[in-house]
Amino acid sequence: RGRAFCIYGKPDDIERHSLEGTTRPYEIWYYNRIQSGVIFVFIDFSTNNGDFRLVHSTAVGELFDNNWRARLEIKTVK
Repeated sequence: RGRAFCIYGKPDDIERHSLEGTTRPYEIWYYNRIQSGVIFVFIDFSTNNGDFRLVHSTAVGELFDNNWRARLEIKTVK
C-alpha cells in the first residue's frame, strides 16, 4: 500500500473488508482521477496482521489479476 500511496497519492475512497469466516481481510483503493478511474486491491495474507499485498490493479503498468477474488479464501488443512 505504501508504494501505491507514494506514487498515486491518497485514494479517493477505500473499501475495507475485515476477516470474515474463511475470507482474508482486504482493501480496494479507488482513484477516480487517474486513467479515467482505477482500482488497487490489497489482501492481508497474514490473516489480520496488516501485511497487505497488492494482488490486482486496473492501472496501466501495475499488477493485473482478474482472478484476484480466488485468493481471498483461506485454505484450511484437513
